[in-house]
Amino acid sequence: MERKEIILLAIIAGITGLGIYFGIGFARQLQTTPDIQTLLIDYSDNFEPVRLQEIRNHTLRTESPGPHGQVEPFLIQIGEDIVYHEKNEGLHPLDDPIIINSLQRINATNGKIVWQQELEGIVTEVTNNAKYVFIAFSTQIHPAFDSVNNLVKPGAIKVTAFDIESGTVVWSGLYHGFSFTSYMDANEEIVAIHGHNGHSSFPDDIYIDAQTGDVTEEKLVGFGSEKELPSALSAKGIRSRRWGELSDGNLVVSTGIGIYAYNPRTESTLWELRTGLVVTDFAVDQDAVFFLTDDATLWAVDEISGQRLGNVQFTDTAFADEGPIADYIINTTDSGTITIFSRDTQYLFTFRFFN
Repeated sequence: MERKEIILLAIIAGITGLGIYFGIGFARQLQTTPDIQTLLIDYSDNFEPVRLQEIRNHTLRTESPGPHGQVEPFLIQIGEDIVYHEKNEGLHPLDDPIIINSLQRINATNGKIVWQQELEGIVTEVTNNAKYVFIAFSTQIHPAFDSVNNLVKPGAIKVTAFDIESGTVVWSGLYHGFSFTSYMDANEEIVAIHGHNGHSSFPDDIYIDAQTGDVTEEKLVGFGSEKELPSALSAKGIRSRRWGELSDGNLVVSTGIGIYAYNPRTESTLWELRTGLVVTDFAVDQDAVFFLTDDATLWAVDEISGQRLGNVQFTDTAFADEGPIADYIINTTDSGTITIFSRDTQYLFTFRFFN
C-alpha cells in the first residue's frame, strides 16, 4: 500500500473517531433532560407544569472562594423570558478543556433563544438592574512593582454592560485599582464593585456610572451591607436569612420551621404557617407568595390570609442536597409564570399558576 493511501486512511479514521466522539457526546446531552412530569410526585390543580430545561448556570463553582471569588448563579426573569449566565465545560478529543461562556435570554415556556452573547475571559461577578446586565471579567493584569519609579502598579478588571432587551453591549471598560473582585451590586444609576489586590494603597471599591461606564464619586447606598431584619423582629430574637417584602409593604419571614407575615407599621404578626425550612427567597405574584422548602415542595400561600393555595411536590431526584441553599433561585412575574432553578441539577422548572 502506498504511503498516500495510508495517510488517507488515517485521516478517514481520525474523522470517523471524532464523529463518534461528538456523536456520543451529543446523544448523551440529548438524554440528560427528562420530561418535567417524571420529576413531580403531585401538584394541585392551580399549578400547570409547563417545561423542564437543563441550563449550565453553575459558572465558577468552588468549595471555597479562590482568587477570583465564587460566582453565585445568575438568573433573572423578564416576563416569560429568562436571562442567565451559562458556562459549559467539555473535553476536547485531545483532552484540552473547552469552556463556553455566554449570556443568554431564552423563553422559559418553549426554550427558544431570544439572544445570546458569547463572553471572552474569566467571569468573576454578575449583577443587573432593570435595564442592563453587568459582568466583571478578570483581565489577568495583576499588581506589579515598577523598580524605575519605585511604585506598585495596580491591577485591573474589565466590566461590560449588556442591554437586557437586545443583548447588545452598551459599554465596556478597563478599571484599575484591583485584580480580584469579591462582590458587585447595582441600581439604576451606580454599579459598585468590591475587590482586592493585596496592596492597601489601592481602593477596595470602584463605583461606575451604570449608563455610561464612567468612574464616578457617587456611592451606592447600602453597598456591602447585609439585608438586616427590622429592629422589631431582631428584638424578638429572630435571626432569619430568609425574608421578603409583600405587595402591601408587609414582610414575610422564615423561622426555620415555618413562615409568618409581619406588619412593620403596627409591629404585629398577621398570620403564621408551618412549612418546614425555606431554601429559596420569596417571590410574590397574584397576591400569592411562592417559595421552596427543603422537602422539595413548592408552596403558594395567600399573602393576606396565610392560607395555603397550592403546592407542587417534587421527587427526591429533582434537587440535589449537596450544595448550599443559595443554589436555588425562584422567580415569578405578573403573568403567573413561576420558575425554579437548581444549580446542583442544572434544571430550570417552569410552571403557570392560576389564582
